[in-house]
Amino acid sequence: MGSQELQRKLGFWAVLAIAVGTTVGSGIFVSVGEVAKAAGTPWLTVLAFVIGGLIVIPQMCVYAELSTAYPENGADYVYLKNAGSRPLAFLSGWASFWANDAPSLSIMALAIVSNLGFLTPIDPLLGKFIAAGLIIAFMLLHLRSVEGGAAFQTLITIAKIIPFTIVIGLGIFWFKAENFAAPTTTAIGATGSFMALLAGISATSWSYTGMASICYMTGEIKNPGKTMPRALIG
Repeated sequence: MGSQELQRKLGFWAVLAIAVGTTVGSGIFVSVGEVAKAAGTPWLTVLAFVIGGLIVIPQMCVYAELSTAYPENGADYVYLKNAGSRPLAFLSGWASFWANDAPSLSIMALAIVSNLGFLTPIDPLLGKFIAAGLIIAFMLLHLRSVEGGAAFQTLITIAKIIPFTIVIGLGIFWFKAENFAAPTTTAIGATGSFMALLAGISATSWSYTGMASICYMTGEIKNPGKTMPRALIG
């Protein structure tokens, strides 16, 4: 690409923060209730998240291999194009833009507004404008500077990890096994429990979708051959 070649400015910690930040995001905050509802019991809810995470590992291994083989921006578009199918690459790019990225951004922005609603009442119409404003603000931030966007993402990730760490620590300190006992109204037998677990695992899929987002910026990551596998799998 000559003089327009992208500069590799993102190091491992910035990339890891982006991967963690996009995973520990709206998926966790929004889907926990749905997973708990589908699983039916606390133990099955926890198990659903564990199994859901294990299921994602092979996918991340594939992305790690592809991103090191083709260290360019574009993710699925680049991989399909190099596989020899430009039409599929085109369709993948447009499907991602219209059917995946846009709805995901909308859900995340609306989730922020929804959580703000717990602090102060927000008119539904005003909330939509706030959500749109947030999307535009974050877009401008990342357009201005890759490094600035990475630094902001690192701060946001730390801000999200700290509360989770505190809650987990408090939960371990005051752990009581009886709190994980299934209510009598949800005692549905082995077959029902298995189906509930499958439903819970399915509901966790939204929680792990952000991990591969760093593949879209592989062309701006330092030493992608080592950084990408560590960030995606490690």
